[in-house]
Amino acid sequence: MTGTDTKEATRQIALNAQEAQRGLDRLTAIASEIQIAEALLEAEAESLVEEFRNGRAKLRDEEKLQREAAAEPAKGSLYSPLNISVRAHKGSMELYWFTQNKGKGERSAFKYIPQGRSGRGRGHGYHLTTLLAHARPYERDIVREAEREATSIRERRAELLDIRRAVQRLTRRYEERIQGVPEVAAVDDAPGLVPMTDAR
Repeated sequence: MTGTDTKEATRQIALNAQEAQRGLDRLTAIASEIQIAEALLEAEAESLVEEFRNGRAKLRDEEKLQREAAAEPAKGSLYSPLNISVRAHKGSMELYWFTQNKGKGERSAFKYIPQGRSGRGRGHGYHLTTLLAHARPYERDIVREAEREATSIRERRAELLDIRRAVQRLTRRYEERIQGVPEVAAVDDAPGLVPMTDAR
């Protein structure tokens, strides 16, 4: 038997229905933990959005007071069109930036800012030059910090999503075994979860 044959033989272990049920029970517990972790990340994202908006409002008020104290002529509006928001629906979550420009009357024009797909953040972050082009000078530091934290949240969310999908794939294999479908479970999908019983 070659090294490749040995590796292939150790990768695949046939399970009976009882062993598959034990594995399925463990996967159910793991899936619950993943849901909790995802909910915590959503709460962290919502907190980040609120902190950014409150922090920016405070900076805007400070900037206004400084202008009034110095009796400086207005050099442009203190209003910033740049904003960040979070959207969560049916297991998915998006933490994104957009612009909100005041239009005529009471309506505002919203424009989604596309996320960067390369460079820093490995596809989970925005290009700072793009964000800062929409930011007012007084808020640039807070925008940088908010995006740094947002990138971290997106990265962790993507990692959880990969784990959730792996658990779902292995859950289907266990369910097929319990139902009597002649399938061999691959250990690769979730290391350490398959009972080490060789069906020789």
